[in-house]
Amino acid sequence: MRIGFITDARVEQLDWAKQNGFGSFQWNRFETSFAAPANRDWQGETTHFAGEAKSRNLRISAIGAHYRNPLDPAQSEFARTVFLRAIDVAAHIGVKTVAGFPGAVIELETSPKGLNPVYQPFEKFLPQVVSFWEPIAKYAADQGVRLAFEHCPQGPYHLPIMHYNILGQPAMWERFFNATKCENIGLE
Repeated sequence: MRIGFITDARVEQLDWAKQNGFGSFQWNRFETSFAAPANRDWQGETTHFAGEAKSRNLRISAIGAHYRNPLDPAQSEFARTVFLRAIDVAAHIGVKTVAGFPGAVIELETSPKGLNPVYQPFEKFLPQVVSFWEPIAKYAADQGVRLAFEHCPQGPYHLPIMHYNILGQPAMWERFFNATKCENIGLE
């Protein structure tokens, strides 16, 4: 077993990891790294970074692609682009897992009793969640990569209500996995 940690893609972090006995790490903050979609020439720096990790006997266990709400319409296209690039990078350097938040569709209605805002239940939006993720998961599978979804609620005080992660509630895990046909999707 290798003990790992989460960090960004900087060689100084690799030195620190080696000095402190770590054997693996998840490359986080991918969307702002040298391999992000804004950088067309990502292969050289990515290969160099992976080589630096390997020379220190460190394994990149996963790439943390995007930790916001990819199902928010204002973020969806960017999130899709980031995940697709992260999958390409993972395949290029032999990393088998790309991770991030699955997101959630957030819609409110007004309660007729108290006239207060009430969240629509996440179950209602499972078809939208699946239709966003299945094409990305199929692309990942074709590259030999799997998707791992963070299950932290990410709401105020990390409570399991009022958050933007459909998989922040264990009750949704089985419903989501039953709704998708993709075998390369799991939890982080």
